[in-house]
Amino acid sequence: MLNKKYQQWGIIHEKLSVDEAMTRYYGHHSSLVRGKPVRFGFKNWSLCSSNGYCYSVDTYCGKTKGNPGDIQQPLGSRVVLSLLKCVCVYPVIIFLSLLSDLKRLGFRATGTLRQNRTEKSPLIPVKEMEKKKRGSYDSAFDSKNELLLIRWNDNSVCTIATNYDFLEPLQNVTRWCKEKK
Repeated sequence: MLNKKYQQWGIIHEKLSVDEAMTRYYGHHSSLVRGKPVRFGFKNWSLCSSNGYCYSVDTYCGKTKGNPGDIQQPLGSRVVLSLLKCVCVYPVIIFLSLLSDLKRLGFRATGTLRQNRTEKSPLIPVKEMEKKKRGSYDSAFDSKNELLLIRWNDNSVCTIATNYDFLEPLQNVTRWCKEKK
């Protein structure tokens, strides 16, 4: 019922994001999420616009049974695809396989990747990148899936992937440097 109310206005923003959030709840229920700052409560995934409007929410209720084809996808991919049933624009992603699927379906997406999810790309390893000076970067293009991966060193090493954007034009930004004050 909430999702219907969220979508009743029909104004879908161009830039969307899928993320998780915890809702505190100390009453009686069987959901305990380990490794999160809020351990007691409900884990919700939400599809929101860049200004914070929520279009869709899905509460995690444990493993779900579905079609055998769906089981092959990681949980994050299944969540993103289920939240996106209400819109026609696809948001930020986490998995390269999901990014490839979205590209195949004709949707543009960009998102950050965990360091262990680059699937053997030829990017400079994180340990080596940490030794380089701040602002250095490395990129790789997967011509088979048409994906661009970029890893750069800032306060920490960050890796992003996109199925539509480009590496250039590059720009310099002013950042606080502890050594130079």
